[in-house]
Amino acid sequence: MPSIGQKADYVRSETRKPAGNHHCHWPGCDRKVHPAVWGCKQHWYMLPPRLRGKIWVNFEPGQEVAKNPKTNYIETAREVREWIYENYPETRPRPQLEYDL
Repeated sequence: MPSIGQKADYVRSETRKPAGNHHCHWPGCDRKVHPAVWGCKQHWYMLPPRLRGKIWVNFEPGQEVAKNPKTNYIETAREVREWIYENYPETRPRPQLEYDL
């Protein structure tokens, strides 16, 4: 398993490439970021260090290319999303209401 430093080196090397059509994972953010990073700089640093650390620990270099993140990474991503919704409730999607008229 690569160290955090090796993972950071990988991400730095990948971010020199075009971002493509990938965007920040913060709900509602449309900023384009490279697929090897979780989100834009603003939103990354809005996450508490504990959650940023969990993302780093569970990130595997190349998962964004192979499209096969491990279960631990997916669970961490869900935990991060729930933290965002709890701390920034305006980001939570509003349910679509259907009316039978």
